[in-house]
Amino acid sequence: MNPARLFAIVEDLRRQTAEANWFEFKANNINPERIALTISGLANGARLADRETAYLIWGVDDETKNVVGTAFHPETMKVANQGLQIWLGQMLDPCPNLQFEELEHPEGRLIVLSIPAATTNPVAYDRTAYVRLGSATPKLADHKEIEAALWAKLRPFNWEHGVALSFVSGDDVLQNLDYAAYFDLSNQRLPDNRAGIFERLAADRFIRHETAERWDITNLGALLFAKKLSIFSGLDRKAVRIIQYVGSVSNGVQN
Repeated sequence: MNPARLFAIVEDLRRQTAEANWFEFKANNINPERIALTISGLANGARLADRETAYLIWGVDDETKNVVGTAFHPETMKVANQGLQIWLGQMLDPCPNLQFEELEHPEGRLIVLSIPAATTNPVAYDRTAYVRLGSATPKLADHKEIEAALWAKLRPFNWEHGVALSFVSGDDVLQNLDYAAYFDLSNQRLPDNRAGIFERLAADRFIRHETAERWDITNLGALLFAKKLSIFSGLDRKAVRIIQYVGSVSNGVQN
């Protein structure tokens, strides 16, 4: 992730009035069991909150939201004679694609862990799934209504709602998607302001709000309304192809 995007995410989360069930701040708490348990809770909480990514950030005070810096170095941390990330891969099931990144914030060094939301099953640590509730991370099984709500979110999850292009500006959304065609084909009047356009595109899951000023374009939005599919990595192979054969066909055999 580029530093500008990482910085924008951190600042957006610091502006939140309170921690949610899909992000958490820590100063220097580096207990591996607590890290794994928190990852489980945040991954499941992100799916409940309809977020594609959860965040665990070291170096920010969870009460004041002030940057205090951290001495945590996940790349050198050992657990049971293994690297932290290898150990997490063994202890979490299914293990999300975890990304630890360092950010040199103007006010101090931060470590940002990006955690993909649960997709097919609740993420469990040591065979137990957890969930974030306020500042607590209890066992998911102890909250049956929340557990049922999570499974309801997991069952309809599909590839189309994944992210094709992330952290783009509003201008980039309008430049890369043929939004006028969307309103025309759906027999809707084109809104007279950007907010109305974004509201409708988000309602149909073509885009998703990521930070205060940035958006994600989903696979569905890109496939249906991309002006140029090649800018969406991995989706260009899904473009419509026309194959023209020379000659005539008789009884299914080309002559």
